Order: sequence, then C-alpha cells, then structure tokens
Amino acid sequence: IIDEHIKGVDVLELINKIRHDSDISRRETHIVMCSENSDSDRVMAALDAGVTEFVVKPFPAEVLEDRMIKMLERPLPFIYEVGYVGPDRRVKRRISHRDAMSCSDLKNDQP
Repeated sequence: IIDEHIKGVDVLELINKIRHDSDISRRETHIVMCSENSDSDRVMAALDAGVTEFVVKPFPAEVLEDRMIKMLERPLPFIYEVGYVGPDRRVKRRISHRDAMSCSDLKNDQP
C-alpha cells in the first residue's frame, strides 16, 4: 500500500522502480495506491505506472479489504511491454445474458 503523499518521494517513480526491479517477485508485487486526488489524470498516471488498485481517501476499511481480496483471488496477469510493466488492464468482452441465451438456443437447435 503506497500513499501518494510520502514526504520527499515521487510515488510514480517509486512504482516504476518496483515494476522494473530485477527480482520478479518484487516486480509483480500488488501495489495499492491511495490518494485524496481522484482527478482522472492522476488516476490514469498511477494506472499507467503499474498500480494494481487505486483507492481514493478517505475510504472505509471494507473498501481496502475488498480490493485486497480481489487482488488475491482474481489476480490480473502481468504484461511486459516497452513503456509498461504491470497488471494487464485490457478488458475481455463480457457476454450479456441475452447473448448467452442466444448461444444456448443456437446450440440446442443443432442436430
């Protein structure tokens, strides 16, 4: 857990150092950044730096607990690209209930 306001530390630079560490266990550590700043540019900068989760302060303990459970139970795969190392944020297309019904109907119609 990294607070955006660590005195004398550029938090995004710190995250970048962690994500480019030579030790893979440190490089793939989950990083939760907390900040009072919910500006979309700041959130995107943190995500682009490779944070796993971003939490806006103040937040109840349950929010942090939910994020921690999510990271442990459903971890995102890590990607290593020029300019980015961190959790894979690409979203897979979710099939809606109607699409699922249509697929099921098609399957049942086949001989």
